Amino acid sequence: MTTSKCIEVTCYRDPKGYGQQYYEGKLRLSHRVAYVKHRGLPISAIDGKVVMHTCDNPSCINPDHLKLGTIADNNKDKADKKRDKRYHIRVLTDADAATIRETYIKAHPQRGCRALARRFGCSMGTVQKILKGVTYR
Repeated sequence: MTTSKCIEVTCYRDPKGYGQQYYEGKLRLSHRVAYVKHRGLPISAIDGKVVMHTCDNPSCINPDHLKLGTIADNNKDKADKKRDKRYHIRVLTDADAATIRETYIKAHPQRGCRALARRFGCSMGTVQKILKGVTYR
């Protein structure tokens, strides 16, 4: 939990609220720039990593609210905090997977996957993996 207040960017913000600015000749996310500047690192030091907001405010550049992590760390953080509406957190049972396979409409693959994902509270990708036998064999 952060105790200091957010410091919000005054530059351009993308539709998701992330600040963007030019740094070392490239347009970059402001919170990434703030992270490396505060720690005296080159921008290349965080290649392949994400700079996460502990405050969950995409416009924040307060170094006390930023931490380095992996994409998996960030996705877990979003899921734990139930912040990402694109990801449905639901553990399907083997019976659910069997029902998905049985009720899949082969004539309309996209519509079938979308409807099943909605019905079972999971992503279309999860439904597709079940149908291909990648998960829930």
